[in-house]
Amino acid sequence: MLKAWLQNPNLSEMFVEEKYHSWVSSLHTDRHVTVTLFQLEKMYGTTKEAQAFIAELCRGQSGTPHPQAPQVAKARMFKVLKEVVDETSKGESSSSGVSISGRVSESKAKELLKKQLGGLGDGIGNFLDMKTGAIKSKKPKKEKTAEEEAIAEVKKLEKKKLGTI
Repeated sequence: MLKAWLQNPNLSEMFVEEKYHSWVSSLHTDRHVTVTLFQLEKMYGTTKEAQAFIAELCRGQSGTPHPQAPQVAKARMFKVLKEVVDETSKGESSSSGVSISGRVSESKAKELLKKQLGGLGDGIGNFLDMKTGAIKSKKPKKEKTAEEEAIAEVKKLEKKKLGTI
């Protein structure tokens, strides 16, 4: 069919499209945590070097009083760097599609197209209005059991009765 489509200029246009997409994303994130001086001493120790490091971490910050022990000096909380996260992701995606469109006006071309399609378009009238091109969606009615029918009848009667009040 595609060969006939390409060879016959009366059948209009056919588009073939391919897309390829490649991406790289990098994320650099610093994560901070708020800890007390007690926690800093527990993490880094109480040696001279550790005390100098803790002092450097807290330099420039006034600290926040601990909500449960605001008067305890070593319970004062400071914001310190917990970790640095570097994430890189790479990916690729591709897609392709074919779009065929056209208007057949010659009777010979119509016959050729019908022959090429074979029985492919036989059931098209069931879901497509051939005059307007609108899609018809007709669902078959679900058969109700006797109980469901009785319930539906009661509901109708209730509506009717409530409408007359």
